[in-house]
Amino acid sequence: MRICQQHWDRLRAKLDELGIGHLGAKSGEDAIRNMVTELEGRGVENDYDPLMDCNNMIFSQGSRVVGLSLMGQEEGCPICEAVKLYEQDWIEGPANAAKTYCEEQGLI
Repeated sequence: MRICQQHWDRLRAKLDELGIGHLGAKSGEDAIRNMVTELEGRGVENDYDPLMDCNNMIFSQGSRVVGLSLMGQEEGCPICEAVKLYEQDWIEGPANAAKTYCEEQGLI
Protein backbone atom coordinates (compact mmCIF):
# COMPACT_ATOMS: atom_id res chain seq x y z
CA MET A 1 0.00 0.00 0.00
CA ARG A 2 1.20 3.45 -0.81
CA ILE A 3 -0.05 6.95 -1.32
CA CYS A 4 -0.90 7.53 -4.99
CA GLN A 5 1.23 9.96 -6.98
CA GLN A 6 -1.49 12.62 -7.13
CA HIS A 7 -1.86 12.75 -3.34
CA TRP A 8 1.91 12.46 -2.79
CA ASP A 9 2.49 15.44 -5.08
CA ARG A 10 -0.23 17.45 -3.31
CA LEU A 11 1.32 16.62 0.06
CA ARG A 12 4.79 17.66 -1.13
CA ALA A 13 3.38 20.91 -2.55
CA LYS A 14 1.64 21.70 0.74
CA LEU A 15 4.82 21.09 2.72
CA ASP A 16 6.70 23.36 0.30
CA GLU A 17 3.97 26.01 0.67
CA LEU A 18 4.37 25.80 4.45
CA GLY A 19 8.13 26.26 4.13
CA ILE A 20 9.12 22.85 5.48
CA GLY A 21 9.42 20.83 2.28
CA HIS A 22 13.19 21.15 2.25
CA LEU A 23 13.57 19.28 5.55
CA GLY A 24 14.18 15.56 5.71
CA ALA A 25 15.34 13.00 3.20
CA LYS A 26 16.34 13.98 -0.31
CA SER A 27 15.65 10.52 -1.75
CA GLY A 28 13.77 7.33 -0.95
CA GLU A 29 17.02 5.68 0.06
CA ASP A 30 17.76 8.52 2.50
CA ALA A 31 14.24 8.21 3.95
CA ILE A 32 14.72 4.49 4.59
CA ARG A 33 18.15 5.09 6.11
CA ASN A 34 16.67 7.76 8.42
CA MET A 35 13.85 5.42 9.52
CA VAL A 36 16.31 2.64 10.33
CA THR A 37 18.48 5.07 12.29
CA GLU A 38 15.45 6.30 14.22
CA LEU A 39 14.20 2.77 14.95
CA GLU A 40 17.65 1.87 16.25
CA GLY A 41 17.48 4.82 18.64
CA ARG A 42 20.27 6.68 16.90
CA GLY A 43 18.15 9.51 15.45
CA VAL A 44 19.38 13.05 15.74
CA GLU A 45 17.46 16.29 16.13
CA ASN A 46 18.09 17.53 12.60
CA ASP A 47 16.86 14.46 10.71
CA TYR A 48 13.12 15.18 11.03
CA ASP A 49 11.35 14.36 7.77
CA PRO A 50 7.96 16.08 7.51
CA LEU A 51 7.03 14.11 4.38
CA MET A 52 7.56 10.75 6.07
CA ASP A 53 5.89 11.99 9.25
CA CYS A 54 2.83 13.00 7.20
CA ASN A 55 2.96 9.64 5.40
CA ASN A 56 2.84 7.86 8.76
CA MET A 57 -0.02 10.08 9.98
CA ILE A 58 -2.01 9.36 6.82
CA PHE A 59 -1.54 5.59 7.10
CA SER A 60 -2.45 5.69 10.78
CA GLN A 61 -5.66 7.59 10.04
CA GLY A 62 -6.32 5.41 7.00
CA SER A 63 -6.16 2.31 9.18
CA ARG A 64 -8.70 3.84 11.56
CA VAL A 65 -11.06 5.00 8.81
CA VAL A 66 -10.76 2.25 6.19
CA GLY A 67 -9.64 -0.58 8.46
CA LEU A 68 -6.92 -3.15 8.34
CA SER A 69 -8.03 -4.32 4.90
CA LEU A 70 -5.95 -1.43 3.61
CA MET A 71 -2.81 -3.19 4.85
CA GLY A 72 -3.39 -6.19 2.58
CA GLN A 73 -3.42 -4.14 -0.59
CA GLU A 74 -0.26 -3.81 -2.62
CA GLU A 75 -1.69 -0.77 -4.37
CA GLY A 76 -4.07 1.25 -2.32
CA CYS A 77 -3.77 4.89 -1.40
CA PRO A 78 -5.36 5.42 2.02
CA ILE A 79 -6.62 8.84 0.91
CA CYS A 80 -8.23 7.43 -2.25
CA GLU A 81 -9.73 4.53 -0.29
CA ALA A 82 -11.21 6.88 2.33
CA VAL A 83 -12.66 9.10 -0.40
CA LYS A 84 -14.24 6.07 -2.10
CA LEU A 85 -15.61 4.83 1.21
CA TYR A 86 -17.22 8.12 2.13
CA GLU A 87 -18.18 9.03 -1.43
CA GLN A 88 -20.66 6.16 -1.39
CA ASP A 89 -22.20 7.51 1.84
CA TRP A 90 -22.65 10.93 0.24
CA ILE A 91 -24.56 9.35 -2.66
CA GLU A 92 -26.48 6.49 -1.05
CA GLY A 93 -27.39 8.28 2.18
CA PRO A 94 -29.25 11.21 0.61
CA ALA A 95 -30.75 9.04 -2.16
CA ASN A 96 -32.10 6.52 0.35
CA ALA A 97 -33.44 9.32 2.56
CA ALA A 98 -35.26 10.85 -0.43
CA LYS A 99 -36.77 7.46 -1.29
CA THR A 100 -37.92 6.96 2.30
CA TYR A 101 -39.53 10.42 2.24
CA CYS A 102 -41.30 9.62 -1.04
CA GLU A 103 -42.61 6.37 0.43
CA GLU A 104 -43.81 8.10 3.60
CA GLN A 105 -45.56 10.79 1.59
CA GLY A 106 -47.22 8.27 -0.72
CA LEU A 107 -45.40 9.63 -3.73
CA ILE A 108 -44.35 6.14 -4.81
